[in-house]
Amino acid sequence: MDDELSRLAYVTHSIGEFVVIADTRGYVTYVNKAFADRFGYTAGEVTGHRLDGFLAPATDPLLMRGI
Repeated sequence: MDDELSRLAYVTHSIGEFVVIADTRGYVTYVNKAFADRFGYTAGEVTGHRLDGFLAPATDPLLMRGI
């Protein structure tokens, strides 16, 4: 299991696509480097805050319901 988690951590940190993990209430628990680079926030600035606070107001409500 530790090897799988290590590989997952490596992949999410290394890929060019942004990855955001949020809990069931929409609070961010993880963002990768691509997210930080794209949106200009550090992981520490985003973690623990609601994801909808970092998205544009015009974000599709159907998308937000799925997050």
